[in-house]
Amino acid sequence: MKWHLAELRQKGCKTKPIGLELIHHSYLATDKKLMKQSKQIKQDLINGTLQDYSPMQLRVVGAFFGTLIGDALGAPFEFLDFQPSLLSKNCVFNFPASERELEATFKSNPIKHTQKYCSNFNMRFGCIAGQWTDDAAQMMALLEVLTYYNGFFGSQLMFSIQDWYEHGYCIPYSKSLSKLSKKLLGTEQRAFGLGRTVGESLEEFKSLKLERTETSDLKTKTGNKNSCGNGALMRNSACFYFDNVVKCVQTAIDQSLVTHQGFDSALCCAVHAYMGHCFIYQKNLDESGFVIFDQFYEILKELNVEMTEVMTDLMNSKEPRNWKKPGPPVGTGYFGGYAVDCLYLALHQVYNYNTVNLELLATMGGDSDSNGAVAGALLGARYGINSFRENWVKAVLRFDDDNLCSARCVKAIDMCNVHNNAVAAK
Repeated sequence: MKWHLAELRQKGCKTKPIGLELIHHSYLATDKKLMKQSKQIKQDLINGTLQDYSPMQLRVVGAFFGTLIGDALGAPFEFLDFQPSLLSKNCVFNFPASERELEATFKSNPIKHTQKYCSNFNMRFGCIAGQWTDDAAQMMALLEVLTYYNGFFGSQLMFSIQDWYEHGYCIPYSKSLSKLSKKLLGTEQRAFGLGRTVGESLEEFKSLKLERTETSDLKTKTGNKNSCGNGALMRNSACFYFDNVVKCVQTAIDQSLVTHQGFDSALCCAVHAYMGHCFIYQKNLDESGFVIFDQFYEILKELNVEMTEVMTDLMNSKEPRNWKKPGPPVGTGYFGGYAVDCLYLALHQVYNYNTVNLELLATMGGDSDSNGAVAGALLGARYGINSFRENWVKAVLRFDDDNLCSARCVKAIDMCNVHNNAVAAK
């Protein structure tokens, strides 16, 4: 290996990054064959021509884009008090389908919905409808680390998070919508959504002044054993794709501990990764298609990892987090910001509903973008990309002008060793 990942990103700039120089950067961009495949998969998604993709490939694509879609659906509703969905009965959440409709959302009330459609676009961050935020951006940053090294290094993840927040790495981009953002908001598209715990870990990392060649297994010392926000869980779907389930679970734990000391966060990531892996590979599922957790507990024993009391109660579906109970989930305030609550919502969603009902969760407020991203990844892994509304898929692809988002999806397929028909042939 000639270059390390963070080193490559700096090498791609003529000077040391000081602004958004990394907005179009990915180590994948120099792979001409892969970029051709990325253009093809993007076109197939836009046109709905996915009939040549295997069921497993469709689940991988569903898991990848489920994170982006859930993030984008929930972003407009974040920070509203957690409550029953704001959608009217039989109301459909659709993103604006044209730039003209997009511009109209800037001039409307913060919440606008009828019996037929909903448009709620929270402009406090300068976010245009359909944009993904920190959840999906950090997922893609983590995915690049995992695919580049076929393994995990905490230092390289932290360089990736730093480059996302400071230099635009993995943020959504569209030339036309960038102009619209400047016109209506007076700002450039930029990274936003850095959580407190991840932010503190980032400042700790920067103080170490490591070289970009560093490949160490970092564990944060910021916060405390109760630091269990959902900042690691929201990016965790990148761990789904390893064909080795033990590696999948171990990586999920390791990537969580880089930014969060609290072990409940690490266990949430482990459960989430195991579920996503089982759905994609169709292993350890019961007759209804839901995950059986027997092997998960065996893996924890193999890794010498013990469950905490709160996580044991969650997995047993005990009150107040009874995810097997039908009906709307129960929570108040900024619900989902705690990793255990966020996973409870995802379990409840996947156990009781199908993919289209993701809009109900994403429009409940609380930490809605992370809630949507974490559940969306699992729903996509279970039901595949075709289970999402066409409007939702096209909305996030609107921000993939440079095809790097689609290229990362192709690499996710590569990780599963199922790159054997539609994508490879085209």
